[in-house]
Amino acid sequence: MTHETDAQLIRQTLAGNRLAAGRLSERCRKLAFQIARQALDNTDDAADVAQEALVYAVFRLADLRERDKFPGWLRNITLSRCADYRRRRGTRRLGEPIALLNAASEEADYTERLVIRNAVAHLSEAHRATLLLHYEGGWSLEEVAALLAIPVNTARSRLMAAKRHLRADLDTLFPQRKPTKPML
Repeated sequence: MTHETDAQLIRQTLAGNRLAAGRLSERCRKLAFQIARQALDNTDDAADVAQEALVYAVFRLADLRERDKFPGWLRNITLSRCADYRRRRGTRRLGEPIALLNAASEEADYTERLVIRNAVAHLSEAHRATLLLHYEGGWSLEEVAALLAIPVNTARSRLMAAKRHLRADLDTLFPQRKPTKPML
C-alpha cells in the first residue's frame, strides 16, 4: 500500500472520491482534535468542534489555493470554529468576552459592516487569525499566542499591524468618519 500525500488525497476528493475524503479526514482528525482541545479545554466539546471543522474543510476543499498548506488551513478553520463555538456558548476561560467588532457591527449601517468584513478578509492570514481570535473570539493575547503557537510579542505585533491596516483601509473608504475612539 502506498502512502498518499495530502495533495493526492485532496485531488482525489475534489474528483469525487469519497474514500479519499475519508482517508484525508482520518489522517487529520488528530490534528483538528488537538487544536480544538487546546482551545476549548474540554474533550467532549473539542471532539464536536474538530468533527465540524473537518466536515467544513472537506466541503470547502475547492477554496484551498495551495494544497501543500492543508494542515495550516485546517488549523485556521478549527480555531475559527472554536471561536464560533465559544461565542455561541458564551464560554471563556479567562475574563469576559470582548465584542468590539460585534458592537461596531451592530451600530454601523449595513454598508459599513460589509466594508469592515471585506477589509478584514483582505488582511494576511496571520493578521486576520490574530485579530479575529482576539476580538471575535475574546481570547487574551497570551491565549491567542498559545493557540497559534507563536510568542506573545509576535501576537501583539500582528494585532497592532492588523489594526493599522484596518484603520488605513477604513479611513480611505470613509473619510467622513470621525475616529473619536479607535475602532479596534
